[in-house]
Amino acid sequence: MLSRTFKVVMLGDSAVGKTSILSRFLRDEFRSEYVPTVEISISEREFAFSKGLFKLSFWDANRDVVAGAFRDYCGNAKALLVVFDVCRPSSLAFAEEQCRKAMETLGYRPAAWLVGNKKDQGGRKVDAAEAEGKAKLLGVNYIETSAKTGENVEELFKAVLRGVVKLRLGEVERALEG
Repeated sequence: MLSRTFKVVMLGDSAVGKTSILSRFLRDEFRSEYVPTVEISISEREFAFSKGLFKLSFWDANRDVVAGAFRDYCGNAKALLVVFDVCRPSSLAFAEEQCRKAMETLGYRPAAWLVGNKKDQGGRKVDAAEAEGKAKLLGVNYIETSAKTGENVEELFKAVLRGVVKLRLGEVERALEG
């Protein structure tokens, strides 16, 4: 049986909902109070198929930890989830910066998403069309989620799994050709 683990890195400003999105996906939980991630949190979820087992290994850390060890934190990532808060324009600017830095650091193009979170909240200040345009310029996918309600969270991670498997298949095809 084929078994593969794919590293998925979460990036974004503090309090944008990186951990909340993961909690909603992994445990179908949401905590309304903000509890910052202290160090690096690594969690996994397995997906079994008829001929294989795929694991997504999620790396989640606070902004300061990521800044201090960016290359190690992002290294070998097969997917990037760069999260921002649709109510905080500054978090979108930070997400853009993090996405560019990750792509430069990695030296290859992982499966990547710009994720606008907290779409359930009032006070939206980032237009969806604006964020989608930024994602297009960055060459990444775009999706909006609500960790609170669960909207689009499952869809995001299904897309991530498809993206990393497709990326891996491309790597195998290139190896066979070369």
